[in-house]
Amino acid sequence: AIMRLELFLRENKMNYALKKPHLKRALFISLSLSIFNQGIAQDSNAIGRGPIHSMSARGSSQEALPQRPEKFKWFNEAKFGLFIHWWLFSIPASMWNGVPASRTSEYIMMEKEIPARIYEKLADHFNPFQFDAERWVQMAEDAGMKYIVFVSKHHDGFAMYHSKASPYNVVDATPWKRDPLKELAEACRRHNMRLGVYYSQAVDWHHPDGAGNSWDFDEKKKDFDKYLRNKALPQVRELLTDYGPISTFWFDWPIGMTKERCQLFSDMARSLQP
Repeated sequence: AIMRLELFLRENKMNYALKKPHLKRALFISLSLSIFNQGIAQDSNAIGRGPIHSMSARGSSQEALPQRPEKFKWFNEAKFGLFIHWWLFSIPASMWNGVPASRTSEYIMMEKEIPARIYEKLADHFNPFQFDAERWVQMAEDAGMKYIVFVSKHHDGFAMYHSKASPYNVVDATPWKRDPLKELAEACRRHNMRLGVYYSQAVDWHHPDGAGNSWDFDEKKKDFDKYLRNKALPQVRELLTDYGPISTFWFDWPIGMTKERCQLFSDMARSLQP
């Protein structure tokens, strides 16, 4: 795997990273995690997703693919970026009450059916006081990465930025009281590094009307549109207005997302950052 990784990096003019032992180790770990996650993806039906099909599978062709707008050209050329998954799930680290989880830690709340009122107490212990956005961005740049995508809110409903739409966020609910997305955005601007965000628009295991949590909340009593109006849409607006230019915006698991509901998010994103 190391040999293949080095060949890939040489072809993409990333020899500098390989001269740095700590970067070489980091890149190898990233490759290993990528291979590991591909294995998890093969069992994606087990967590409510449909099967994953490659765009290059038999029967498809480059001619059959839709033409991408010119504004996406940079993403096709960048090829190498950093996707940061980091929030409350980092504390249990795939272990709950001494029992390991079978999936990655980001799904531990669902797998163990942890009540929201119990899971949210992890925020009391979230205090990564050594976080250094400048160092993270510098490391990404040294490795040859061209963009960073930060998970602003995953399925557990916890916002890793200062949200006014919900107090369940990293500034208001933790002893840390810092906004890592703001610090990353500032560091990215200093390094001319593109910044993107991920946001779980439909699945929210903490909100009583969000999709996905049937162990705490009665699915028949949920008002999904109320959740979208009161939390998801306002938070997407915050992300697109408070953190400068957003190069990419990643949505996820579209449970309950009809075409009309999707259009609300698309229209907002295109109006705020065309």
